[in-house]
Amino acid sequence: MNTIITSLINDSLNREQPWLGPSLQFKEDSDKETFNNIVLALIGPSYSSSQVYILWGCVRTGAADGAGSGAAAVSAGAVFFNGEVYTVAAFTTANINSQYLASAISITNGSPDPVEFSDTTTGNVHNIRQWLITQGASGANLVSGWIPYVGVKTALPLINGFIAGGNSPFYRKDAFGNVFFSGQVVTPGGQAGIATLPAEWWPKQNVIKLILNSTDNIACRIQFLANGNVSVATIADVAIAINKTLEIQASFNIND
Repeated sequence: MNTIITSLINDSLNREQPWLGPSLQFKEDSDKETFNNIVLALIGPSYSSSQVYILWGCVRTGAADGAGSGAAAVSAGAVFFNGEVYTVAAFTTANINSQYLASAISITNGSPDPVEFSDTTTGNVHNIRQWLITQGASGANLVSGWIPYVGVKTALPLINGFIAGGNSPFYRKDAFGNVFFSGQVVTPGGQAGIATLPAEWWPKQNVIKLILNSTDNIACRIQFLANGNVSVATIADVAIAINKTLEIQASFNIND
């Protein structure tokens, strides 16, 4: 990593080293470069500078984007976007109201701004740069499109009335493109689709795996479609009855 050499400072000779604007910028750029390289190594070759990656937290619950009504929330966390790491404050809304959760950089001034320069002018120089979630009819960087970097366990975004069992379902991806699923879901009855995966996690072709209906101790099937939809059904491809606990232990490789 880039460093600022301090060995030329010599107190006995009263030799001091100047710390001017360019030096401060050099140090900030060095820190950014270090974080950028670490996260790029974690994400791997699938990295895109236009994608928002979840580093931790940022779990979304409640109503989906575009739903007619219902509360929605996103927990606090941190994301990586276009070479920088941003803190994300928790967000809640009482009613999604057919709208969407978008996001963007938010810049505010922190203490001790404004500061006074040597020529007595003042200015705000302590920028607090965070990733802000907003609700609206449209917007960029939709929260629904955020994806976790490789290795992060992410809660499976359940839909159509499916709910988490005692062991909440999650998924994660390793550096080789393997996507792993684990946990329990409880069926609402008469529904098949349980979740939709982010685009970078879609298999190249439909994948069908066997899982356990532990309520009745029988096998059923889970299907990961090439369009990102995840669905469950009986072996005979019939919707599973209400209040059945499904043990999801499955995986696929996005490159197969």
